[in-house]
Amino acid sequence: MARKAKAGRGRYERVILAPRRKKLLAEQAQVLLSDETPAARPGSVALTRGQKPLRQSALDYPADAKIKQVSGVVEMQLIIAEDGSVHDAMVLRGHPFLCVGLADEIQKWIYQPLRINGEPIAMSTELALTFSLDSNVSGQ
Repeated sequence: MARKAKAGRGRYERVILAPRRKKLLAEQAQVLLSDETPAARPGSVALTRGQKPLRQSALDYPADAKIKQVSGVVEMQLIIAEDGSVHDAMVLRGHPFLCVGLADEIQKWIYQPLRINGEPIAMSTELALTFSLDSNVSGQ
């Protein structure tokens, strides 16, 4: 009897929950790529969410990702030191082809440090980078 209940739950997850999960993911992607998202050039990388750095190196589209026609959003978490340098950059989500060498390039960026009572402090922030092979980034 327990086996039957378990089998029924699997069907429930496939029939009821899977479409809801798919719809939720589509809505989240639409929010990330809404009209406020800056348009990216074909084969380009655009900062679509997060604090804009004071100084940043240009990010190149990974060659393997271009060859395999991979595009998408990479979400990262940064630890910014008191002097504004990126102390640590970690990829939270994103296609592996898009993430190759990305953390090393982001660590070259410089940010305005957060100040409390005039003293700079280390902080954590998240950012999203949109890798686009076509000019239709916003899904229009």
